[in-house]
Amino acid sequence: MEEYVIELALKGGKTGELPEMKTDFWGRVAEELVKNGDPRKLPEELREKTQILLLKEGEFEEKGWATALRELEEIEVREEIKGLSNEGDENQLRGLIKRLSELTKDK
Repeated sequence: MEEYVIELALKGGKTGELPEMKTDFWGRVAEELVKNGDPRKLPEELREKTQILLLKEGEFEEKGWATALRELEEIEVREEIKGLSNEGDENQLRGLIKRLSELTKDK
């Protein structure tokens, strides 16, 4: 999902709006793109895989961008809930469950 969000950001000129990413590779890509916005200025180890995203078929759609961001957040919230359910932080867990409910109410 992170790769898809970055692809949409590149195609739609939304690199400055990228959220934080959880995985190391895409997290670094997102961080660099937020800083400079230009995939050609990425460090070499990030550039090739990122530029391949621009070659994929498909165009940017605002609705697709919003949906992808929402789905990415939903995945992250679910992961946090799993982690917190083991730790027992009830207040934070309730807040995350509420947010997950908001994210999934229209599905």
